[in-house]
Amino acid sequence: MGERSDRWRRRGGRVVVVAAAALGLWAWGCGEDVRRGGGDGTISADGDGARWNNATQPTEDRTAADGDCGDALESGAMELLNAERAAAGLGSLTCHLDMLEVARDHSDDMIAREFFDHINPDGEAPWDRMDRHGVFGWKTVGENIAAGQTTAREVHGDWMNSPGHRANILTPEFTHAAIGVGQDAAGTLYWTQVFAQF
Repeated sequence: MGERSDRWRRRGGRVVVVAAAALGLWAWGCGEDVRRGGGDGTISADGDGARWNNATQPTEDRTAADGDCGDALESGAMELLNAERAAAGLGSLTCHLDMLEVARDHSDDMIAREFFDHINPDGEAPWDRMDRHGVFGWKTVGENIAAGQTTAREVHGDWMNSPGHRANILTPEFTHAAIGVGQDAAGTLYWTQVFAQF
């Protein structure tokens, strides 16, 4: 496996975490995964160049306080994210409501099409989903995904115990984030955490 790939699973349950760090524009993977789709990649994009950036800034009416960023699970995960950043001396990330839809959409898509990856079966990457949902003006995008955790505290702990996910959570340059949760028919939760610098 490549040293940049970042995934693990817990015995006795399906707990999988995958990070997409925001360190440039690259893709990396090992080819082996516990789900269809090869979800072992690490992927990111920066906003240098017209392809990845748009001059439009997010509108203020599409942001919310971290305590009001989706349902109880999503808001709880956002609160833990900002508490972690505060403990590290970093600024809080603002919840961007359009990014919340990006995150929810990806979690639901992974469930519906039975894959676990940052790149969906159509070849769409995190920044493509941002564009599709009308989130423009970003300089950098990052994404963490996970499946199987039952609480915000559990998924946050798993992400913080994984170097790639922790790096996304503690990236000083990020300004906005959102966490979207989906649930499959068996009750398994899928988590997508999206970050951006505007």
